[in-house]
Amino acid sequence: MSKKREFPKQGEVFKIKINSFDRQGHVISGEHFCIVVSPNPLNKIVQTVMVVFVTSRERPGWSWRVPFKLSQGNPDIISYAVTEQVMTFDRKNLKKSYGFVRPPDIKQILVNLNEMFQVGADPCVCPHIQQG
Repeated sequence: MSKKREFPKQGEVFKIKINSFDRQGHVISGEHFCIVVSPNPLNKIVQTVMVVFVTSRERPGWSWRVPFKLSQGNPDIISYAVTEQVMTFDRKNLKKSYGFVRPPDIKQILVNLNEMFQVGADPCVCPHIQQG
């Protein structure tokens, strides 16, 4: 009998199917891999996790797309964390773990997220917000 997992860990890669609500436009939908980015203390006590999606498509010049590799598996496979699309899901939707992102790569993913959500960040990134 397989051991039931405690909770999803930061940096862990899962496959998730996104069909719980209507998704239109340029937002990821369907079945995709995702990386858990919420911190482990939070993942341990709440039933939701924050994730970023994974793509195989490189976008030169898009600094918020972070290249990464898994800790185990084919070292030649490079994927990209889509850090501009952070979502929260009930952790019961994360069915199978595919391993972990390498430590330096998850660190860079978290650095990118921190820079995007940094308090006092350059308001030019959101031109629709009026400066006070």
